[in-house]
Amino acid sequence: MKKFFFITLLSSIALNTYANNLICPFTDYFVISAPDGYTITSISSADNVEVEQKDSFNFMTHCKNATSTKSGKVYVTIASSHCDLCTLHITDGPYEMNPTVTFSTCVGRLKFSGTDHVWGSYTYTLRFSH
Repeated sequence: MKKFFFITLLSSIALNTYANNLICPFTDYFVISAPDGYTITSISSADNVEVEQKDSFNFMTHCKNATSTKSGKVYVTIASSHCDLCTLHITDGPYEMNPTVTFSTCVGRLKFSGTDHVWGSYTYTLRFSH
């Protein structure tokens, strides 16, 4: 009986540790595909998403709080000047099947053309055009 109890206890601890690590283990990578001269000029996040800008064309998202199952937002602006830009709101999180652009607004010639994603990857291309 003691052996059964010990095995059950160890299994419970292992499953609990595994489940806690699964709550918010995501990282998504974003690439900006835009005409020459356009770069990320502003980026921030809210709720349970942390954003890290890698360079003028790349950023990544991951959980702010690893014990939370909530989603969050990323706010990113792509521009060549204050007169020619697009701002996107992206919803992302641990139980989002894929990040979603929930809002976009553009001023000037730049237009948001959509998101490309290779199935099975965690890389998303945000496409812009004139």
